[in-house]
Amino acid sequence: MLLMINEMKKLKYKHSLNDAELAYLIYMWIAQNIKPGGDFYENQDALYAYNTGVATLYGLTSLFAKMCNLLNIEAGSISGYYKYNDKGGNILNDEYSWNYIAIKGRYYLIDILFGMTQHREELCFGTNPEIFIYFHFPKESKWQLLSEPITIERFNSKAYLMEDFYYFGFKTISPDSFEISGSEKIILTYDESYSTDFIVETAIMNKYYDVIDRKQYKCSNGKVEIECNLENEKYGGIEIMIRTKDDHYSIAAYKINHSKNFSLNFKNALKN
Repeated sequence: MLLMINEMKKLKYKHSLNDAELAYLIYMWIAQNIKPGGDFYENQDALYAYNTGVATLYGLTSLFAKMCNLLNIEAGSISGYYKYNDKGGNILNDEYSWNYIAIKGRYYLIDILFGMTQHREELCFGTNPEIFIYFHFPKESKWQLLSEPITIERFNSKAYLMEDFYYFGFKTISPDSFEISGSEKIILTYDESYSTDFIVETAIMNKYYDVIDRKQYKCSNGKVEIECNLENEKYGGIEIMIRTKDDHYSIAAYKINHSKNFSLNFKNALKN
């Protein structure tokens, strides 16, 4: 590993790299040279991961932190939970680990495993904490890096977004809760500087989460509005996708909670 560190030091001085650029170089080197493998949750020494070229989740985060530390960059691992949708309308958490680095006293969040396995390296290095909290919940609230940390209950109830939501330049989504009523207006905003050579498509699912209908929406003026009128009990959820010329990508999903409709109707009846 010391040979590799010396090579990176040479690159640093040859190209006048700052610490952030050097950390990104380490990040990309690991993504291109180390393969995920072994027992996913097994603790693994950084040197072992480096020498074998195969790393568990904790081997990856340990290796990144170790290589940064050897170059005098403050870095470490964060333990917490990663949120996922079981495709049955349930949000679940798995144990997970990711990294942080400190550059000039400011902390940045990094998910090397997701970046290297999903080919979204640029999305998972120095990610905005407001974005990161949709997917990662640290056991220590300080590592949310938010001015107002949220609870794990709020984390689980937030709208279910996939990383491609941000890869395609989307910025916000409303409503911000995973469970919605059958009659909603979903509003997405996006950065118009990104390519908009795609169509937003919704996949409407029944209560067994089989797709039964699809609709398409055009993007314009930095906003997409999706009208949902799915109050019938047969509807169970809705998934939002991006469709390009070559492929399609899931960016968000909601579960329809029909009891919310009953509650709203009851309140409206009281007003009348």
